[in-house]
Amino acid sequence: MRKRTTSILIGALWTAGALLWSQEFRGTITGTVTDPQGAVVPQTQIRVDDAATGSRYLTTSNSEGLFVVPFLPPGIYRVTVEKSGTQDTVVRIPS
Repeated sequence: MRKRTTSILIGALWTAGALLWSQEFRGTITGTVTDPQGAVVPQTQIRVDDAATGSRYLTTSNSEGLFVVPFLPPGIYRVTVEKSGTQDTVVRIPS
């Protein structure tokens, strides 16, 4: 019984330590790609450009049109959605 108590205590201390280190200054852009009628558009390339640094982040929407671009430093971003055979859409996102 003593061994089990020790394991639980170690797990609780590790969790508390992980929470202290979880403070984060970076952000995430998430979204769903849809067409004008509201239908999701899967497998769409998403390009996120940082206006100040020129850094570029690329991802692709999944089968449900969802995308995530994590760990972005504070800034103003230009998000471009590209799909072959369609018109590109550009959105500016300040953070």
